[in-house]
Amino acid sequence: MNAANGGFILNRYIPTDVTADYETVGFEITNAFDPIASLKYRAGNATATIRMTFETPFDLTGFALIRHNLNTSATVKLRSYTDGNFSTLIVENDVTVSGGIDTYATFINMNEVQYLELYISSDQDDIEIGVIYPGESFQFPRNYKWGFKRRFKTPKKTETSDYGIHFETYPEEQPEWNEYQIEFEHVDQDYFDQYKALIRPGKKIFIPSFTGPFCHYGIVANDALEAHRNRPGDTYGLEFFEDAITGGI
Repeated sequence: MNAANGGFILNRYIPTDVTADYETVGFEITNAFDPIASLKYRAGNATATIRMTFETPFDLTGFALIRHNLNTSATVKLRSYTDGNFSTLIVENDVTVSGGIDTYATFINMNEVQYLELYISSDQDDIEIGVIYPGESFQFPRNYKWGFKRRFKTPKKTETSDYGIHFETYPEEQPEWNEYQIEFEHVDQDYFDQYKALIRPGKKIFIPSFTGPFCHYGIVANDALEAHRNRPGDTYGLEFFEDAITGGI
């Protein structure tokens, strides 16, 4: 199947310090910076102000919220400040959240970010976020082909009771995920170094189209990048395994 140009958000930036004005015991804000999306942050409140301090300034070009419960009525703002007291504002960006999507990505341009504030106001009584992902966006230089396998797994085992009766045991949460096969054709050889960044370790955000907010959180499974040299350009192939919707894989 053919699709419009998409891309990734990668090279996730992890703050050296993060605070939230509201958080629930056992669901602290640090959970939102753990790579496991099922370890969630819960504010226990309809508003939340999350402040992040990074070791060095960076250019923020991609931002995603994973496994959240926000809807279209939510107000989400990203603010960059000059200092660790968050007193002098440099720039503010509105982030539009599409309803019914629990994984959302946006592309912004905030230069020299070191002190970043995420403000959320929602009609939900308890704001919930699995992963906060500030990083770098990378758009594919050409259209690409992709397909995926739909995966559903029930981890179960058969046991035998003292009376010789066989029965099954399995967890309540049964994971679902997609495995994407992505192929890029006729790519200029100058892009090889950028494609190498896609197979570096760490969770990434795959965006099927830059025109919409839909995104998928997971890993690039390849441990080697192969470039098939053709005319008029290279062909690359990647496997992207989506993080399980349930089960915390």
